[in-house]
Amino acid sequence: MRAKLFYPLLFFFCISIPSWLIAQSDIRIDGCFEDWENIPVAVKDFGDQPDGTDLLQLKVANDREHLYFYLQVNTEILWQEQNQIRLYVDNDKD
Repeated sequence: MRAKLFYPLLFFFCISIPSWLIAQSDIRIDGCFEDWENIPVAVKDFGDQPDGTDLLQLKVANDREHLYFYLQVNTEILWQEQNQIRLYVDNDKD
C-alpha cells in the first residue's frame, strides 16, 4: 500500500520538472553528497505521507553524457529486502 502511493507521486514530480531546473554539473558517484550542495532543488515535499516512503527532496543534474537524480526520502530503503524505486522519464514529452 505504501509503495502504491509513492511511485505515482514520484512519476508526477519527475515529469513536471522544468528544463531550467536541471543543473549542469560534475557529479561523482562516490557516496559523498557534497557534489549536490550547489544543485537547486527541483521538487520539495514536506513529508506529508502518513506512513510509508515519502519523497522529501528531488534534485536533477546532468553532464555531457549522464542524467543524475538525487532523491531524499523520509525513511531508509533497504535494497536487500527487494525494495525498489521506479523512475519514469518522458524524454520526448508525449
